[in-house]
Amino acid sequence: METDNTLQFRHIQNIAVSKRSYVYEWKLMAVCSTYGFAIFIQSDGWIDRVLTSDLEEPPGSNSYTHSDVINNYFPFFFQENEINPSIEFFAISFNCNDRVFAIAFDSSIGPHIYLYEAATLSQHYDGTPYHRLSVCLSGLATDKITVFEWNPTNSCLLAIATTKYLYTVLIFANDEYSYRILGKREHTASVTTVSWNATGTALTVGDIEGQVNRYNPKLKLLRSVDPPSLIPSVFENTFSCSGLCQVSRTQWIVVFTSETSARLHLMLLTLRGKKTPFWRVWDVLPPAADHFAAKTFKFLPVFGWDMVMMSTPCLTDVYTFGRVNDAWKPLELMEPFFIRTPLHNDECTFIVDVSINFSLSKNVLIGQFGWVFNSLPVVCVLTTNGTVLVYYLASLNPDLPNLCKPLQSIDYLTIKNGPTVPYKVRPDPSDEETIITDSSYDRLKCSSIHRSRLLYGFHTSESSTQTQDNEICNASTSALLKELISLIYSDISASDLKYRTRNFVCHRLSSTGKLSAYGVLETYASENEQFNQIENIKARWQAIFAIDTEIHAALKYLKCKLSHEKLVDATMSILDDPASEKPTLYAKNGLVVVKSAFSEDGLIVLKIVCEAMHLFFWVQDDEHFSK
Repeated sequence: METDNTLQFRHIQNIAVSKRSYVYEWKLMAVCSTYGFAIFIQSDGWIDRVLTSDLEEPPGSNSYTHSDVINNYFPFFFQENEINPSIEFFAISFNCNDRVFAIAFDSSIGPHIYLYEAATLSQHYDGTPYHRLSVCLSGLATDKITVFEWNPTNSCLLAIATTKYLYTVLIFANDEYSYRILGKREHTASVTTVSWNATGTALTVGDIEGQVNRYNPKLKLLRSVDPPSLIPSVFENTFSCSGLCQVSRTQWIVVFTSETSARLHLMLLTLRGKKTPFWRVWDVLPPAADHFAAKTFKFLPVFGWDMVMMSTPCLTDVYTFGRVNDAWKPLELMEPFFIRTPLHNDECTFIVDVSINFSLSKNVLIGQFGWVFNSLPVVCVLTTNGTVLVYYLASLNPDLPNLCKPLQSIDYLTIKNGPTVPYKVRPDPSDEETIITDSSYDRLKCSSIHRSRLLYGFHTSESSTQTQDNEICNASTSALLKELISLIYSDISASDLKYRTRNFVCHRLSSTGKLSAYGVLETYASENEQFNQIENIKARWQAIFAIDTEIHAALKYLKCKLSHEKLVDATMSILDDPASEKPTLYAKNGLVVVKSAFSEDGLIVLKIVCEAMHLFFWVQDDEHFSK
């Protein structure tokens, strides 16, 4: 590594992002330098926004509490006609001129991109933002997004890959938003990483088999490069190209990884004309520290300073590369002027996302000798414990240009929001089994698993419906069910419908005396017709954690790291403990438990099962109830 005594990350502060639920996690972050605000998205679909000036104010310089800075949030509205869709957010990003904001996500009706007029996401915009354009790449739920990248110079062009295809898409963000598929290629090996060149005229693509290919914007193949011959000796089994960044006209930073190894293999690829590719080994990366995190790599080029930042969810540091004597090399920064995520409760935290703000407009004092800069870029790092680490990106080299640009004002009279139609749930006219009886509202026969989960939180069948009807026959629960069914067939936001659904499941369990840790587990296992014929309770839970689709969806959604064996052991520990039959602390809030009453694995099991049942789950510290 090359020591760089001039490049510095100067720490400003750490800010905790307000978290509305114990269950959900922070997923993504994006910064709009043009209008001066940042966006954070949580896995449950809530979007937070904050002014970049608030992020960059050092502690003690204003009157508000910094832990509450990021608390201006609104829900993500899924506006397709689909009942209870499963949403998995993949990427959020502003285009190169910060005028268009994109959310790329997978859903039960295929991968989508929602495009917004960026100004509508600002805190100063009076109203809820809705997307101007929906790009549906396919209608297959099995087709998942694998990469997403805006072009660095053409604000209308983006690249996106799914498990089946690689696309380049032209976006026309005029009075009426529209799009056109510029290029489309089917692939046999899934695309794992992409990188535009600095001028946006070529796209380099890495795949799951380690191949590196170059295309023009219409996806005409320009060159194909095999992985270096030494890679099979590094990894015993399969390997993939997990990250790449084109740093010059002829050079790329490339990372190879394997699912069966913690090693992260960093290399520099040089391509000159038709000459044989030259690979240089950079043995500077440690093994993956988080073995359960994705081995994906994000590169943030700052070509005005001839440097690139690299981050990954499986490591704690942000790595930097720079041009030294006209050669690209990994840089070693002086302590303490590098970025490393701090410990939280004596455990490592990891990087979720990294963004740069180029709109800082005030003078900055740096260093013991009083270096004064007119303005500096600001780097924001979102960590796994929901903290934003904020740094100035400074260089003591006086010959480097000023990278910052002035903020632009928003003309709110010319802003065009998307159609203000919230998430709709409508009956499917082709579904003849969907029947609502006007006389009772006490049964909803559904052919869709999503609809049965919506009402009951578990699978239903003809043999069990009557039992469930008897259980919900009391007047108050029937009234709630009637209200919920009426909401299903009316216009209602996704977040509101989810909230009402969880309220109903909570009330149903409470009215039957099952709203306890033991009751929730017992209810899920006994009313699941796929497994309730297994008499041995442990064997039943072994089968549930092994093959139950609802539990598997919750495991994937919550990114559970426990083995099935540990999950079963924790479940049996709860069921064997008489204290677990104690009713919830606050019945109206869902299942609320005291943290000290359960093991860490036990809390994870309860969170998973509650998520599968669509039930609120909360954990409170002992001190909260001793007051």
